[in-house]
Amino acid sequence: MISPPCPRPERMSHMKIRRLLASSLLLLLLILLVTAILTSPPRPAQAQAVGYVKTGQQAVTATAAQVTGISYGTVCIKGLKANSISVYLGGAGVTTSTGMELAPATSLTVRQ
Repeated sequence: MISPPCPRPERMSHMKIRRLLASSLLLLLLILLVTAILTSPPRPAQAQAVGYVKTGQQAVTATAAQVTGISYGTVCIKGLKANSISVYLGGAGVTTSTGMELAPATSLTVRQ
């Protein structure tokens, strides 16, 4: 029995070959970029001059309490882990509706 001839492979046009090469090159560049990012050593943190560090606590009840003594710089506000309720941050007259919620054991950093 004679088998039918194999179908002749379709010739690729120059445009198809160029597109295939271009997409292969782009994929290779993307792989190299991702590899470079993943294998690069971490950058050390940039040290910034600090004039002073002030720490403290502000007791808060159901009534709004103003934090004083902070005039400039970066401020980190942290809710204690032992807190049973959230704290709300905002301007004068802050309420649970107008303030930004700070849940127990979470923090917020603000740079002035």
